[in-house]
Amino acid sequence: MVTLKDEADWWQAAIGQLIREATRPGPGNRALLARLSELLFMEIVRWQLSYIAAGRRGWLAGLSDPQVGRVLALLHAEPARAWTVDELARRAAMSRAALAKRFVELVVRRPCNI
Repeated sequence: MVTLKDEADWWQAAIGQLIREATRPGPGNRALLARLSELLFMEIVRWQLSYIAAGRRGWLAGLSDPQVGRVLALLHAEPARAWTVDELARRAAMSRAALAKRFVELVVRRPCNI
């Protein structure tokens, strides 16, 4: 059984290796950095998926909802834009109150605080 301490130790070692590679250029350094970054990204996705499967909330839970997923896509497509809940709700085809409630239920943040 994997414990929380085992996971913390793995993350500490992986990030430590990433930092060492980033600060010590050498042969194959760029390729190794790319692969380590991919590995860390995939671990985050795996963790999020197992977290959601356990009935928890987060950004992947939001992506699985058609309307909240649309809002997340809009926010990430234009991060510098000053989005309003009004505009996001209109684009998601729902009321402001319904969007705000559903968004917080799934993502645990308000839409304009992403």
